[in-house]
Amino acid sequence: MRHWADELANHANNGPDVHRGLILDVGCGGGRNALYLARRDFNILGIDSSRLRLAEAGVLAQRRRLGVPLVQGGLPKLPLASGCASALLCTHVLESLSRDEIGRGLGEFRRLLQPSGRLLVITAAREGSHPQEGEEVESNTFLFRGHGLETRIHFTTRGELETWLEGFRILEMVHQHWIVPTSIPQGAQWIVMAERLP
Repeated sequence: MRHWADELANHANNGPDVHRGLILDVGCGGGRNALYLARRDFNILGIDSSRLRLAEAGVLAQRRRLGVPLVQGGLPKLPLASGCASALLCTHVLESLSRDEIGRGLGEFRRLLQPSGRLLVITAAREGSHPQEGEEVESNTFLFRGHGLETRIHFTTRGELETWLEGFRILEMVHQHWIVPTSIPQGAQWIVMAERLP
């Protein structure tokens, strides 16, 4: 997150002032990333489909005395005006959607971002992951069952990302392995920074 925030600040020196422009945290959850950006004086709006997670984010923002507006909404269609954002981040949200919804969600990001607006996406990667313990219900999408729960994860390939990011210039695409204490064997993620084309 710090690297992306630094890139935004550097980009502002050569273009629009992103500290005044609106940054969207799509799928903000409990607000960790939104609050970090707010502490760095970015104008941030958190959006999430869960009222419970938004309430958690609101309590944390109040405790830290940070004014972070929060809106309920979810992909693939968000209740915001076209071109409202100078930057947008979406971390570990896309993998919970179907392939069609991911494609439409990235199209929604194009709609919301201004020309040259910056995008950060982090999502589960197919390359380097071992999801075979789940049931494949759609290409690269696996259903995991356990403890009375079902979790559906789409493991995105590099090719899918490049196709879905039509209308963006990819600035950086990093494939990263990580180990998390979970029964879902994710194993790897994509970190993508991109710029919306005019």
